[in-house]
This record gives sequence, C-alpha cells and structure tokens, in this order.
Amino acid sequence: KRLIVFTATTILIWLSEPLLSLVDTAVVSFTASAKSGVVQIAALGPATTLFDSLIYTTYFLAMVTTNQLAPALASAAKKESKNKNSSTDMNNNNNNNMNPWQDLRQSTSHLLGLALVFGCIVSAITFTAGKSIIAQMVGGSLGAAEANTIIPLATTYATIRAAVAPFSVVGFVAQSFCLTTLDVVTPAIAVAAASIVNVIGDLALSPTYGIQGAAVATAMATVTSCLILLRKVQAIKDDKKSDHIPFWSLPNKASMIDLFKLAGPIFFVMMAKVACYNVMTIRATNFGIVPLASHNIMMRIFFFFACFGDSLSQAAQSFYPQVSKKMRGKLIIRLFYIASAVGICNFNMSQLILSKLGRFLAKDSNIIQLMAQHSSWVGAAVLLHPFIMLLEGTVLAKRDLVFM
Repeated sequence: KRLIVFTATTILIWLSEPLLSLVDTAVVSFTASAKSGVVQIAALGPATTLFDSLIYTTYFLAMVTTNQLAPALASAAKKESKNKNSSTDMNNNNNNNMNPWQDLRQSTSHLLGLALVFGCIVSAITFTAGKSIIAQMVGGSLGAAEANTIIPLATTYATIRAAVAPFSVVGFVAQSFCLTTLDVVTPAIAVAAASIVNVIGDLALSPTYGIQGAAVATAMATVTSCLILLRKVQAIKDDKKSDHIPFWSLPNKASMIDLFKLAGPIFFVMMAKVACYNVMTIRATNFGIVPLASHNIMMRIFFFFACFGDSLSQAAQSFYPQVSKKMRGKLIIRLFYIASAVGICNFNMSQLILSKLGRFLAKDSNIIQLMAQHSSWVGAAVLLHPFIMLLEGTVLAKRDLVFM
C-alpha cells in the first residue's frame, strides 16, 4: 500500500512540467487565429526541443540526488536509531560530536550548488547560441519565409524559459531530495501551486502575447515551485542541526570525483535520450509546418505519459536501498505489476486522446488528422516506457553503472 501511494503521488508530481507544456500548447492553439496558431505551435517544437534538451541533460543531477542520498538516508537513520537506544555517557558525547545526518546534508549542499552552476550554464548557452541552434534546426528544412517567421518566435520563447533555468535545475534536485526522504506532500503542494500560476498566466498572457506569454507564465510557475521546495529543504536542514554546513556549496576535488563517477554514466544515458528526441524534431521539420506542429503536440503527449514511468524509476531508487535484501525481489515484482497496469492505461489513454480528442489540442484539421494517423506509435512508446524506467531505476539503485 505504501509503495502504491508513493508511486501514485510521485506520478502527480512528475506530471508538472509536461502538463505545463501541454497547457501552453492547448491555450496558444485556441487563443490564436487559425493560421497564427499553427505557426506558433510549430515554433514551440524547436523552442522546447532546445530548452528541454538542455534542461534534460542536467536531470542527471536529480537522479544522482536520489541515488546518492537514499543509501545515506538509510545509513543516517540506522545510526540515529542506535544512538537513541544507547544510554552511556560516551555515546551521549558521540551524539554531540557526530551528527549522523551530516554527510547527507553535505551531499545535498554540494548537489544544490552544482545545480545552480549547471542552471546558469543552460541560461548562458541559450542566451548566446540559442538563435543559431534554432536556425540550424529549421533553416534548411523550411522555406525562407516560414523560417523567418518561426525562428524569432522560437528564440524568444526559449530565451524567456532560459532566464529561470537555474530555478528549474535547482528545483529538480530539491524535489528529488524531498522524494528520497519519502516526503510527497511538499512536492505535491509545489506542483499544485505551479499549475495554478501557469494556468492563470497562460489565460492572461497568451491571448495577447502568444507563445511569449506562455513562456512567461511557465517561467513564473517554475520559480514558484522551486521556492516552495527549497523552503522544505531548508526546514529539514534546520531540523537536523547542520548549521555549519552551507545551504549550497561546491564539492572539493575528492567529492567532485566521487560524484562524477556516479553521475558520468547517468549523464551519458541522458545525452543519448536527448539526441534521439532532437533527431526526431529535426526530421519533422523536413515535412513542413503542419507536420512539425503535429509532432510537437504528440511529443507533449508522450512526455505527459512518460511521467508515469518516471515515477516507477523514482520508487525503485527510493525504496530499493531501504529494504532488506530478502525483500528486494518482492519489491521489484510489485513494481512490475504496477508497471503493467500503468503501461496498459498509458496505451489506451494516449490512443483515445490522439485519435478521438485531437480537437481539444488543436483547431487545424490537418494537425488533428496527422495525430490520429500516428497515435498507435505513440501508444506503443508509452506502453513500453514504464518497464524501461523501472529497470533503469533498479539498475541505478544497485549502482551497476557499467551495465547502465
């Protein structure tokens, strides 16, 4: 029961980002004119590919947070339990001199510091090279007139989102920290607050400013979510009496080497996934604006349902280190049952949305028709995804990084 509750709540939490993007797409589609709506949705394709790809490459920090802190959390809890059961003066003195949560808090400080640095790098890359990257994506595939319309729109959207990239990356780490401590309430509150801010912002700004207004709304939602999560991390820090450890810091050379031994293989996996997504978007531009717009909506649907698989990876990484070796086999079997149910639901719901409910995502009949034609491929992808992420999370929890 605890596993199901954790997984279900985590699904709602991971739905935040793709749901915000899906809301952006739907609101822009329905508030713009028919012709303008197609162009703006098409512009969202390369814009979100650029920004989301850069952000996704930093997601390894969130995965490292779970993978590094889950064993440390279990170890700290055991040490604290032993200290509480001890009643000698010597042990009392040790309690005063050694805080079992110190290593956990130090690791969190390092990860938050690195998240801030990587977030700033994402901003810098987008600000300096974003326009040229987007031009490379669409310039050779579309006509000059179409490219000249899409490139400025896409660049502006990506730039606005990149302005709050540090909040996005730090928010990933803070959210993973909360989930590792099995706190699902705080991330759920953060998601709810971000969703409200985003929907209100979209409805207020998108009718006038199009995808630029949608970008501002999403940026405000990102900042809101991050601040709520950071407040919880700070509260846990104060509770564990780690005042001498800074809230965020950069690791020393030895800690950095240890961290990147763990992060390196995960980063490689993230880059491989990003490369696949980018190739699909670049290929879609070869077919024109309408197919590009259809591809963008279908990718938003895929990422929406992919969150269900991501929650299983999070559950495997959070629970696997904290259960006994005898119970780990049963844990994976239970997660496989959940993955089966999630995969079947993903397939049926994605098919229904793309083949029957496309009119709620776009007004253009050509876009709706293309989505219906390709719905089975999206369905197959989201059917398999939960199993892939469950196995990936288990491998990460076991730290079998060579196999990864």
